[in-house]
Amino acid sequence: MNHTLYVYGMGLTALGSYLLGLFVLSRNHRHSLYSSWFYFCCSVGTWSLGYFFTMLPNVPKDIALLCSRVSHASGALIPAFFLRYIFILLDIKKKKLLLACYIPSVILAILSLTSFVVIDLVPKLFFKYYPAGKFGYVLYVINFIYWVIVAHYFMIKNYRVISGYKRNQMRYLLFGTILGYFGGATCFPLVFNMQIPPYPTVLILVYVFTTTIAILRYRLMDITVAITRTGVFVAVYTLILGLPFAV
Repeated sequence: MNHTLYVYGMGLTALGSYLLGLFVLSRNHRHSLYSSWFYFCCSVGTWSLGYFFTMLPNVPKDIALLCSRVSHASGALIPAFFLRYIFILLDIKKKKLLLACYIPSVILAILSLTSFVVIDLVPKLFFKYYPAGKFGYVLYVINFIYWVIVAHYFMIKNYRVISGYKRNQMRYLLFGTILGYFGGATCFPLVFNMQIPPYPTVLILVYVFTTTIAILRYRLMDITVAITRTGVFVAVYTLILGLPFAV
């Protein structure tokens, strides 16, 4: 994959995540299901945006390091927001389990703003700046992967017993999040000097499209949307052409 396209893909992921979160929140900002999805989208968007800024040409190292740490702080909250959304969506009452997810995630988010997680940025493969980490980063990865697996366990368990349009909703949500999390996890090996390019990270963008399809076609979160041809053109051109002009 061309490195420029990869950088553009991460910026597009950030933009798409923010737009999707705002769109869902605008339908019912008082409902906890909608607000929890908004927080999840914002955490993914901020993680992607911080990562995007570290890869921009001629960015000073101190700015890149700050962006990387903010990115990781937001990333630490992704599994907590996602698990909360899944519990609300599936009407699962497990407050203690959710609290057990939030506590280490919030602590790691705070520590990510220090040198505990990202020690430094160093050249790796074709990246001018890439995170270097040790014990703190190991804890970060373990916490992230564990709670993502827990959330998908409940999703798959629920998928087996539902039918009709709810099954279609969950199918699109599962497909997008599994690919997205798999893509995001490919950022980790290079941190520990495993020479694996993190290009599959762009798969995170899949969750934006699959969730949008689930919303528009299968009324995920009971959102009914009237789509006009003009609206489609505006959305597509904003998403595809807006980022290059901004950069």
